[in-house]
Amino acid sequence: MELTVYTFDHFKSGQEIQEYLGYKPLASVNIGLNHVLNGDDWSTAKSQHHSSEWNSYAMYYLQAEQWVSEGKLYFKRDGHILKVIPDGNTYCCVGEGFVNLQESDNYAFGDTFEEAIENFKKKIIA
Repeated sequence: MELTVYTFDHFKSGQEIQEYLGYKPLASVNIGLNHVLNGDDWSTAKSQHHSSEWNSYAMYYLQAEQWVSEGKLYFKRDGHILKVIPDGNTYCCVGEGFVNLQESDNYAFGDTFEEAIENFKKKIIA
């Protein structure tokens, strides 16, 4: 199975993602994926583990980071569950439960990944 932008319509844990892909869930994969899904940056995630442990989690961290940047996974940021979808030369940040632009109001656009998130947070807070 392959992940696409349309695979998940809500937040999934590292274990749930592995199960969806048909893999037996492994702790090292869960840890790497979950650091990204829970909004931990590289240095924060790495600092929580001994360097020999981090080496077994790092590639899964990078895989999850790629899937997030491609708009395939929801992740947590500042108390929100988000997915940022590349849309041509812009990005669309959507909240969990987003259906489409006509039926939902939990979305915002930005010229960059981070700008889309900031615009989403401003819209939701307003």
